[in-house]
Amino acid sequence: MYKTMTLLSMTLVLFFAGVVSADTIEGRWPAEKANQWYDQQPWLVGANFNPSTAINQLEMWQPETFDPDTIERELAMAESIGMNTMRVYLHDLLWQQDKDAFLERIDFFLDICEKHHIKPMLILFDSVWNPHPKLGKQPDPKPHLHNSGWVQSPHIDILKDPKKVDALESYAKGVLQRFKDDTRILMWDLYNEPGNRNKEDGVDQAEKDKLSYYLLEKVFTWAREVNPTHPLSSGVWIGEFGGDKISPLNKFMVENSDIITFHSYEKLDITKERVNLLKPLGRPIICTEYMARTNNNTFADHLPYFKENNIGAINWGLVAGKTQTNYPWESWDRQFTAEPEIWFHEVFRKDGTPYDKAETDLIKKLSSEPKVVAPVASAVPSDKPVVKMVTSKGTIVIELDRKKAPITVENFMTYTKEGFYNGKIFHRVIPGFMIQGGGLTPEMVNKLPKSPIKNESYNKLRNKRGTIAMARKNPPNSATSQFFINHKDNASLDFDGPYKPGYTVFGKVIEGMDVVDRIASVKRKRSQFYDEELKQNLPCQDTPVEPIIIESVTIVKE
Repeated sequence: MYKTMTLLSMTLVLFFAGVVSADTIEGRWPAEKANQWYDQQPWLVGANFNPSTAINQLEMWQPETFDPDTIERELAMAESIGMNTMRVYLHDLLWQQDKDAFLERIDFFLDICEKHHIKPMLILFDSVWNPHPKLGKQPDPKPHLHNSGWVQSPHIDILKDPKKVDALESYAKGVLQRFKDDTRILMWDLYNEPGNRNKEDGVDQAEKDKLSYYLLEKVFTWAREVNPTHPLSSGVWIGEFGGDKISPLNKFMVENSDIITFHSYEKLDITKERVNLLKPLGRPIICTEYMARTNNNTFADHLPYFKENNIGAINWGLVAGKTQTNYPWESWDRQFTAEPEIWFHEVFRKDGTPYDKAETDLIKKLSSEPKVVAPVASAVPSDKPVVKMVTSKGTIVIELDRKKAPITVENFMTYTKEGFYNGKIFHRVIPGFMIQGGGLTPEMVNKLPKSPIKNESYNKLRNKRGTIAMARKNPPNSATSQFFINHKDNASLDFDGPYKPGYTVFGKVIEGMDVVDRIASVKRKRSQFYDEELKQNLPCQDTPVEPIIIESVTIVKE
């Protein structure tokens, strides 16, 4: 629902410096509870829903234009292809108009959803498009224009006034309290795309971020005070999703959300990068906006990836209608005179026929297949932590030995939690010997690691086939981030006294040795890499011709 926008101003860092640690946020679900809740759900697949007869969320919900017949018909379309959730926008003005009648319409809507086996995700606030919402008759769509009538919630004049923002508490708490234990609801998305700026806002980006942050913080506080039985979230949507460069708004969202949600309208490689930054958080992940065909973001590439990784998938748009989001963002910059040949968003035409039957067949197929359930991270430290390494050749599950190699395991876990390994490669592969990775990027740059660690090769763990060990330079205590997996028994790498210090084994592959075998069998070449620490190019033998990407390393048992 967004266009690429200016990144958060660094001047906000001091303003937002008081963000509390995620480990101390009162009321936030523990990761274990979030994962248990997610395991009880089907694989979540659905769409952002506004009936085709409504130009925005006000027209969807106002009494004169509330259209249960269309809602019923279109949710039946969603059910027919296996969709089981919808992301649905509410609006604070509807509460002001007639709160009791508004709640009754939500209740009626939930009945329709339940009839079609759909649990919606309800959204309280939204920072996107027209900042001047008004009750009453909504404007007609501007011909051939993407989302010409969508409105923000609240009005920009309210957002600019902290006292008026505080007055929104009755709306937020009133809706949450009415439905706090309602089993027809999936979860609450408290604030959509905070910081998204419209040219009519009358504020610059830094000010919009500051105003949005104030409301974001308030709505999480209000929701925690109500304490619904459903999880809470607000989805990251622009900028860095993790690491040192994460924006204050994104940092607050990922540290306060029970379930991690995000948006991605870019190609699959970028979506994967974003997921890899979110996986180390150890919580379920749902993509709550995606699918923009002419922006190289399609069902065909994204849905199988989401299913394989048990990531919920909620695309933008179900039935083409008055929002006109089947037109691309480019319609704001150049004139369209007819429906685009390639739709940007949406799945169905109004008559129920799919825009592309291959897409609806894919959605139906994947939604009907058994859910892929990932192991849940343990809340109690274990002598045998387990990590999952997803590579471009398949998934490897590794059990670590904290008791025998405590320093090495802690080092590896730290790199994993920080997402350091995500996006790195196996840069050295020798069949019948080992596969080595964990330091170089696909561009053959050796990234600066942390300080070297002590060699623990005296722990009597042997370099047997399937074990994982630390790579190092000639000095024994020089290992940093790089590791290797033994492709065969390699006794020559074992500790054998002070003159043969060996290489520290710190775990073993428990699933995926077939993946190790596949990696070991790839074609290789002579290459070179750039070392950021030495600031020079160095030779590299036995580099895979086609990069073997470590897409993510995540902890599934700590």
